[in-house]
Amino acid sequence: MKVEGKGSFLNSGNLKEFAREMLDRGYREFVVDLAGCAMMDSTFMGTMASVALRLKELGRGHLHIVHCGNRSQELLSGLGLDQIFDIHANGARAP
Repeated sequence: MKVEGKGSFLNSGNLKEFAREMLDRGYREFVVDLAGCAMMDSTFMGTMASVALRLKELGRGHLHIVHCGNRSQELLSGLGLDQIFDIHANGARAP
């Protein structure tokens, strides 16, 4: 999933619905590309966390965050979300 512009409450519902649909289809590896993301609010970060926690409940799968800038990484780590996401810094790709 590519995030362009702001990751906010305005598009959190779309992310949640997309993830639900992909989970129903059997997908268990998710990659969120933040290269084009200018900022994230708490609702958007919480939505990503809920997807990651759902994957943990299912017992397999991961949520990978790629092209995560320093500021975004600080926000996610400061909230402890680096414990449930695989965060890859700028330029890094998910395995």
